[in-house]
Amino acid sequence: MRRALRATAVAAPLFCLATCLEWGGLLSAAWPGDLTRYIVIANRTFAGGIPYHDFYVEYPPFALPAFLLPRAISERHYDLVFKLLMILCWIVAIWAVARLLSELEASARRMTVALAAMVITPVLLGQVFLNRYDPYAAMIAALSLTALVLRCERSAAGWLSAGFEAKVYPLALAPVAAIRIWRTRGGRGLAEAAATFVAVGIAISGFFLVVAFGGIGYSYRSQVTRGLQIESMGASILLVADKLGIYTTNAGPAPPGEIDLLGRFPDAIGYLSFAVEIAAILAVVWAYWRGRDDDEQLVTAFAASVVAYTIFSKVLSPQYLTWIVPLVVLTRSRAGTALVLASLPLTQAEVYWGKHGLLDANWSVWLLAARNLLLAGLFVVLLRSLRRGTEVGARGA
Repeated sequence: MRRALRATAVAAPLFCLATCLEWGGLLSAAWPGDLTRYIVIANRTFAGGIPYHDFYVEYPPFALPAFLLPRAISERHYDLVFKLLMILCWIVAIWAVARLLSELEASARRMTVALAAMVITPVLLGQVFLNRYDPYAAMIAALSLTALVLRCERSAAGWLSAGFEAKVYPLALAPVAAIRIWRTRGGRGLAEAAATFVAVGIAISGFFLVVAFGGIGYSYRSQVTRGLQIESMGASILLVADKLGIYTTNAGPAPPGEIDLLGRFPDAIGYLSFAVEIAAILAVVWAYWRGRDDDEQLVTAFAASVVAYTIFSKVLSPQYLTWIVPLVVLTRSRAGTALVLASLPLTQAEVYWGKHGLLDANWSVWLLAARNLLLAGLFVVLLRSLRRGTEVGARGA
């Protein structure tokens, strides 16, 4: 615990400095991004409206605290307060990483590399880091893993449920978490954890399920039925095909406020992407199930599960990379950390340099393809690392 606190005390000020240096960061009003959506939701709620019932909200219910708290503190300085809240969330995530590495008895060098990666993330990722609520979701996922490693299974299940209610993607962690709890606590422990998961979910969403069942259902449905977003893995393949003269892409705006590739073929690629996403997650679960039961394997399985969910989805917005950083840097894989750090700045090609170049299929397509290739390589590296643990477990048996 003391080691984790000391490491956090060093990393947190450096991280805060990094957020000031980043263009569109703490001290900048440039590129507000989704903050314009968040303040509308907050203002309508404070005016007496009920989310999902009186107005459409595309985000899950536990995202609302991240939008409403800054408004409760200061309407005039909403953007600044929101960014400060995201900074606080990332500092908590830094502590969680340090705490986990201490529990894993990681070397000083491994601790330094992991926390340095956390510190420089806002500079590498760009303006989407503080102008989105993804650090909040990443913090919750990191706390879930921390609780699981510390053998606080019901707390882990509660955090996992909260993460699902905040950003959905932590649901990809549930199979690995269930296997871990079953191994350490047996069937009764797993049942208790499942009950906690459900209870926390009801506590968060219960009110909206009662007063706005159709609205919240439509919100989730709109996410599931989204098209092939232009920055996704599948879209990057079609954009490269366009550059090579094999296929002609047609991009346009689509709900809920994104740019998709339009047409039947992109839709088919979207369904294929979903199938690949599920298969990749199951491959991680299978490798973890067959492997040895230790904390290093658990950490790698968590990281690989989130990477699989993120990179093979129909939607791969730049800020989604925030989810994978805390988990990947926890693993022993230096190649994995290098790949995720290399992918971060490439996400900003369209915003900073391309000027919506993906819509015109210009040179920024190659940067997008390079980023997605790095992310695919990241998944392969993590899955291979997990399978090496499986081989070791099999030899030990």
